[in-house]
Amino acid sequence: MAGASRNATHPPVNVIVSGHVDSGKSTLTGHLLHLLGVVSTEEINRMKAESTGSKMGSFCYAWVSDSSATEREHGVTTDISVNRFVTDHRLVTIIDSPGHRDFIPNMIAGANQAQSALMILDASIGNFEAGFMRGGQTREHLQLMASLGVKSIILVVNKMDKVDWCRDRFNFIRKSILKYVQGVGFTSGVVVPCSGFQGDNLMTRVDPATVPGSDWYKGPTLIEAIDRLPPLQPDIRQPVRLVVRDTLEASSRGILRIQAQILGGFISTGDQLLFLPAIETGTVTGM
Repeated sequence: MAGASRNATHPPVNVIVSGHVDSGKSTLTGHLLHLLGVVSTEEINRMKAESTGSKMGSFCYAWVSDSSATEREHGVTTDISVNRFVTDHRLVTIIDSPGHRDFIPNMIAGANQAQSALMILDASIGNFEAGFMRGGQTREHLQLMASLGVKSIILVVNKMDKVDWCRDRFNFIRKSILKYVQGVGFTSGVVVPCSGFQGDNLMTRVDPATVPGSDWYKGPTLIEAIDRLPPLQPDIRQPVRLVVRDTLEASSRGILRIQAQILGGFISTGDQLLFLPAIETGTVTGM
């Protein structure tokens, strides 16, 4: 596996990282980017020193994505963060998104750019239940991503170190989540246990010699699962789906110029478009 390279010839895949608040999304993403070489050891050491000085030492990897003063002060992701890396077979754009319900529009903006997802699930006793079974954000995020065209998903059972890599706990979460995921429309899904903070099973398979109780897991590492995600293949037969990248100018005639990426379907002059989450409509006057 290698770090980021915009000149890579591998097929692209856009992946959104989602999950209930405090599931460890940003920590897992930051640690993975460090192991891939996207973020240097010097940068991580600096963040460790700064986060420890701010009494937020356990958030050092999360600070890779959570770069604003507000995010670091409160330990909550509020906006999307985009990074790129190369695996053996894919050029991956990974989008870390907010988990808190107050920032759902930003999560939707991230999902609009992706066709695959990592759903991070907290294995800790009570925390998975809070996110999935008691009105948490897990179900809402899954529904939103599926409705926005995200089809492939990796279900990441995070914080396995908090439950001593208990196989029964993993199987309970796996059974609980898979039926729901299939019911909302995802076409494929694999379940991977890991520890985002410790780094177990992110890049290299968890070692029972150093992680007692993990000898039961024989499946892929997280990076191996990401490497197998289907590449981005826009289909003109799908409904129109595009992501607005920028607004360029507005004329005196009320015409707004935008820069956008079409992820599915096709657009012709005269078509009417619906823009979310603003719920605004507009007619295509030219391209």
